Parts: sequence; C-alpha cells; structure tokens
Amino acid sequence: FVHSRKATYTSACNLMELARSEGKIDLFQPSKVETWAKKALERSANKELREIFEAGFGCHHAGMLRADRSLCEKLFRNGQIRVLVCT
Repeated sequence: FVHSRKATYTSACNLMELARSEGKIDLFQPSKVETWAKKALERSANKELREIFEAGFGCHHAGMLRADRSLCEKLFRNGQIRVLVCT
C-alpha cells in the first residue's frame, strides 16, 4: 500500500525494475496469460496498467475508472497479477 495515486504506478515500476535487475522477474509473471485477460486489457483505458501487466504487476487507486479497478481486482484474484500496488 502507498499513500498517493501516482505512487501506485511508480512503486509498481520500481518493484518491477528491481525484480528484472535481480533476474527474478519470472517469479512475478503469470505462468500463462489468459485470453480473456489480454482482451480485457486491450479495452482498458488505463495505459499504466497495460504497461506493467505482462510482468505480473498492477496498480489500483480511486482515480481509475471503476471498470479498470474491477478489472485489476479480477486479474489479481485469478493470479494474472501477482503484485498489486494500491492506495
């Protein structure tokens, strides 16, 4: 959990880069990206979520559209997102 909306994306990116630099990014990536998840992300208005999703990361805050927040929650519940940074 972080204190600001902007910090959700920034923190997720920092964690993602740390995992990459340590050679551990595969621990966070979903074993298989489901077709429904890909299609839902293509329709998402949230560019930041689309950028970090394939590494297994997501962000969630009140400034996102309700549909995108619900999508993040579903992706996390289903193991498509393994690290969810939230306010």
